[in-house]
Amino acid sequence: MKLLLILLFVPFISFASEKSSCSELINDCEYYSCVSATKHCENSSYPMQFGRRFCLRYGKEIHKFSRQGRLWIVNVRKCLMNEMEKFEDGLSCNDLKVKAFKSHVACYVDHGFCELSLKDKQQVMTTIWPGLLSFLAIENGLGVLNSCYTSKL
Repeated sequence: MKLLLILLFVPFISFASEKSSCSELINDCEYYSCVSATKHCENSSYPMQFGRRFCLRYGKEIHKFSRQGRLWIVNVRKCLMNEMEKFEDGLSCNDLKVKAFKSHVACYVDHGFCELSLKDKQQVMTTIWPGLLSFLAIENGLGVLNSCYTSKL
């Protein structure tokens, strides 16, 4: 009986430790490396190719943003990582990518993208330009623009 109880709870214990080990890295670009390793995703998957890549790019470019733009970057980074923490376990790397991209519009808009200066918005575009070659990224960009437009109506 004891063995049965142990076998039932081991998956929950190991999942909790995996989650907490990555959640400790929220607001650090290495969070994406942790998620990638935990999910056994390839280096070409969302956590490494998009999440970590652009997290690091924003870090390198942050000095080009206004104070409001810098605050936006920090808040969006936390939002995207916190949203990823809510994803159900067992997602494939591809499903994780789709869900992660879907969280971008709300994180961008809810943290003030629409209110950023034109210069900061241009800098966002410059920073993410290489990533705009993806259908999901284009779809997100249109979603953000649509949200900004409809909020002014």
